[in-house]
Parts: sequence; structure tokens; C-alpha cells
Amino acid sequence: MPTEESFKEYLSNNPDLARWSTEIERSNATLRLARSEAKTDLTWSAGIRNSRESNENAFLIGISMPLGSSNRNQGGISEARARIDKTHAEHQAAKISLGTALSDVWQSLSAAYTEVVALRDEILPGAQATYEATELGYREGKLDFLQMLDAQRTLFTVKRQYLLALGSYHLASTDMERLVGVPLSDIKNNKDNAK
Repeated sequence: MPTEESFKEYLSNNPDLARWSTEIERSNATLRLARSEAKTDLTWSAGIRNSRESNENAFLIGISMPLGSSNRNQGGISEARARIDKTHAEHQAAKISLGTALSDVWQSLSAAYTEVVALRDEILPGAQATYEATELGYREGKLDFLQMLDAQRTLFTVKRQYLLALGSYHLASTDMERLVGVPLSDIKNNKDNAK
């Protein structure tokens, strides 16, 4: 079972977290647009002028620039900066939220894994052996029918617990895969390859 830290290495693959890079880029683009709107626009003009008095043509070129313009789009720039700060704060909150969710899911996954392994390796074989021995004792006439039924009921109860624990493990592993964006087998393989 990989450690919680090994899962945290993959948390950047989470789609909910990955979308924030787009949001941050969008906020930065809004700031660049607001800054460009704050620059003074120069207007170029060109034309031909005909003087009727002297009957001459003249080519004219002109540049116009607004003077004393007080609109430097400071409000738009401030709003864009506030959006960037808000986006970074929301990104950080999403990281923290996902870290908390990962910790919760890892706890569930670890507990389910421990239960599955204990049931599969220790309890289920013992219950199976007890049932087989009780059934043999019943067939040989050494034990009564109720003892055999009790051993059978215990075996079925343990099998049911094992299947429920296995279901909990698979649900937790699916939640973990959704959080980290990588199949658990890849994480286990990377952990084994690191050894």
C-alpha cells in the first residue's frame, strides 16, 4: 500500500486543480488588456489638399494625441489585479481542499486495505478450516447438526464481511484515482521501481 505522501506527489494531475492554470492565465490576460487600454492612443492621418487659390495640391500627414487625458484606466487595472489575487487565493483554497480530501480518502483506503488483507489472509482461512473440520465431524457422527450450521453461518458471515470490505476498498481506490488522476497500479509500480 503506497503511503499518503506518494499519493500527494500525483495531486497535481487532478483536473479540478489543473483548470486553475487556465484561470490564472485568463486573469493575467485581463490585466494586460487593462494596461493596454490605459495607454494614450495616437491617431495617424494622411491626405491630399487642394488649394483653389493657387491651384496646387499638397500632401498632408498628421498625428493627433489627446492631451491631459485623465483616464489612465486605473480602475480597470485595479480590478484586474484584484481578480488575479482572487484567482490565486481560490487556487490555493482548491489545493488545500484537495489535500484534505486526499488525506480523508487515504485513511479510508488504508483502513479498507488493512481489513481486506486481514480477512483474506487470517480470518477467512480460519473460518473455512473450522467449517471443514466441523462438517467432517458431523459426517463422522462426532458433532451435531447445529454445530455444523453454526460453523457454516460463521463462514458465510466472514465471506460477507470480506466482500463488503473489498467493495469499500474498491470505492476508496476509485475515489483516490479520481483525486490523483492516475491509476493506483501506476503508483504501486512507481513505488516498486523506486526500490
